[in-house]
Amino acid sequence: MGKYVECRANSATRHGRRAEFGKTIGCQNIEPVIGAHSIGDHGATRRGFADTSDLSFVTPKVITVHAETVARRFPYDGEVRAMEEMVAPSKSQDTGSIRIEREVQLGPDKIALEEARVIFSAGAGVANIDAFISTANDLNAAAGGTRVLCDRGELPRDRQIGASGRAVSADLYVAFGLSGATQHLQGIEKCARVVAINIDAAAPIFQRSDVGILADADKVLAALREGADNGVGS
Repeated sequence: MGKYVECRANSATRHGRRAEFGKTIGCQNIEPVIGAHSIGDHGATRRGFADTSDLSFVTPKVITVHAETVARRFPYDGEVRAMEEMVAPSKSQDTGSIRIEREVQLGPDKIALEEARVIFSAGAGVANIDAFISTANDLNAAAGGTRVLCDRGELPRDRQIGASGRAVSADLYVAFGLSGATQHLQGIEKCARVVAINIDAAAPIFQRSDVGILADADKVLAALREGADNGVGS
């Protein structure tokens, strides 16, 4: 092979003693074979002094290989099997042994943020998180939020949006009461439309938004809630 393989099969080495190899595989008092160039059923062989002879040893029970010892071999010369394409049948097709028992419509609170088309996101400016989540669900929007809210335990960690959370690509992203920290903005870079609602006109989120509303987030949520109760948007 050009490079040698290191074979250690005893409990005399520091790592062997630590792992108690001798006790687990019965390798007490067996000399390590270092630099083996061939290993077979009848034993291991390594070069002798000055590479002028071969020395044979019993077959090792544990073998370790140094990184880059064996060269990569391309192309792969093993068995190649063709992959069969399978297409799920439509409702109108004869499904044979496949039977559709039922279809389940996932609510917005069950959809992963990465897959949601509409997202309501809350920041520290939202006082009533329960009302925020309820309004989002009623309007078929997935609820997410900032790291601050997740750190407080007000939202689950898998609802955190930003560089240290989820990166989303919603068609519509509505930010309620969040300032727009850099790490949060990194998570919404791929959103098509951003609507920001905040009482601070200097909030960075307005620089990223397509529509900005200078208002209290909880009051806007209350108005949306009233609209949902009256059937608006349903």
